[in-house]
Amino acid sequence: MTIEVTDSCKQWMDESVEFAKRIGLYDGDDHDKHYLKRALDQLDHFADNDRMGLAKCFIYKDPAPASFYCIVKRGTRARECMECHYKWTSRVVASRNSAGISGEATEFCPKCGHRTVVSAPIEYHEELMTIGCIYHGPHDGFGSGGAPTYAVSLTPEHGWLLHS
Repeated sequence: MTIEVTDSCKQWMDESVEFAKRIGLYDGDDHDKHYLKRALDQLDHFADNDRMGLAKCFIYKDPAPASFYCIVKRGTRARECMECHYKWTSRVVASRNSAGISGEATEFCPKCGHRTVVSAPIEYHEELMTIGCIYHGPHDGFGSGGAPTYAVSLTPEHGWLLHS
């Protein structure tokens, strides 16, 4: 899974999962309901559709009850050419033709063109998008835009919806 719950949010996330289970909205097959697990799966899909670690979703606590937000960040690697010792940083890119073991494209030195390149572990700094995973229910008028969520749904909703 490409979702990382930040340390400050772990207890909040555990409490939100327990709350969702208690009210019967954690997981299920009813497509008319807004389950928390389905929302988390959608966040995972946004972060990394091809399961290669190109991006990751970092989850943070939202001030609204049982809600949180995530920041999707793109992966980059520090690299060094073993031939000319040139150093650079580049985005992690999926391969279309010649994939390495990880499935990412083989990197060539931009200075000398050599392909003997060492790469550091993936780091996630570049923000792609921020998405709120907001719990709507009786406390906010089922997504009316009022306190405490201040998020609007076009129709009254009960459960977790993604807002960007």
